[in-house]
Amino acid sequence: MFEGKGFFRGSSILVSGSSGTGKTSIGAWFADSTCRRREKCMYFAFEESPQQIIRNMRSIGLNLDQHVKKDYWNFIHFVPACTGLKCIWPIFIN
Repeated sequence: MFEGKGFFRGSSILVSGSSGTGKTSIGAWFADSTCRRREKCMYFAFEESPQQIIRNMRSIGLNLDQHVKKDYWNFIHFVPACTGLKCIWPIFIN
């Protein structure tokens, strides 16, 4: 998919697409790889809770719970409520 090149280290990457296209899965794979190298990862979630993401990623073979427990993976969960992005409340979960 990346022709063996990948992304530049430290880059910010925006993955977009409609529901069910694998955005969460590809992000979780990248984050899992980061944590396996014992590097820290910050993961922003906007709809699904961290618990839902951890549960759902188990179905594709990712055990993210271990990274959260070792403090390699930090979820930042925003709940888009009200009408649009004006009403976002951050929930920080370690």
